[in-house]
Amino acid sequence: MRAIHWGLIILAAILLPARRGVAQSVDGCLSPSIVVNVRDQQGKLVTGLQSASFRTRFRDEAATIQSARIETGTHRVVLVLDISGSMSKSGHNWGLARVVAGNLLTAAPSTLRVAFVLFSDHVVDTIGFDRPAADIAERLATLEDGKGRTALVDALDYSADLLHTPETGDAVYIITDGFENSSKAHKRDVENKFLARGIRLFAFVLYDEHEGLPANPDESPALLSELAEVTGGLVVDADTERSPNALERLKTELHIAYDQMAHFYNLQLAIPSPWAKKEHLQIEVIDEHGKRRSGISVLNPQYLLPCTR
Repeated sequence: MRAIHWGLIILAAILLPARRGVAQSVDGCLSPSIVVNVRDQQGKLVTGLQSASFRTRFRDEAATIQSARIETGTHRVVLVLDISGSMSKSGHNWGLARVVAGNLLTAAPSTLRVAFVLFSDHVVDTIGFDRPAADIAERLATLEDGKGRTALVDALDYSADLLHTPETGDAVYIITDGFENSSKAHKRDVENKFLARGIRLFAFVLYDEHEGLPANPDESPALLSELAEVTGGLVVDADTERSPNALERLKTELHIAYDQMAHFYNLQLAIPSPWAKKEHLQIEVIDEHGKRRSGISVLNPQYLLPCTR
């Protein structure tokens, strides 16, 4: 992942005015509801798709799609901000992280309901969904330099528990340098919790180019990239080079992420029989001739957990 240069913080500032398998626990696991984002090359939602526009394979056989509809109502997002010592070690990272967090509150669709979690080697503070966005903005404005180690996986686990009663479109959005050195929770358990509750992971990852990345991929931004892909989310890939269009690229990438949090298809599947282990799920969009459509991207959960009723 490319480093974010000091010069970008000046541009970004004007953005402110955003181990064990777990069986499916919801009723009707033979008819799962799946959040799917279908985007064109500009990152815009592809509209007008019907059930017949999707082809789904599960356990190497086709699954029936009972319905497909665009969801545009109110959806929950847990905004998670890393305030560990590694973040404030680079003043640029720390400043940009707060800018990007505040941008979610000012630039994202108003249909997103936001909760807020601060963490380092433990969860430092939480502002729930019952509090106004102004409380989050005020907390951001009073943040001091970060300190402590980084329990990134623990913070994701905690944030998922704020969404313990699943609602369609739930998401966790974490802003971090991607380093992990203090968690007690296991990545696989957190992944399964996200999948079981239909939670998508979105991430804005920054790191100091002079510090580099840790040798263990489980302690690097790769952890977040993998979890975002598996859950049908997204890692924001802003243009971090010193270029004239850096600001516009950053704004565009953030707005695409916000739109994916807020607007997507909800597919209702019908699967004929239970399954005993975690299985891969493939969803693609096809044309009237049954051929896979090109020029679009499809983001969806990559697995369904065991259904053993």
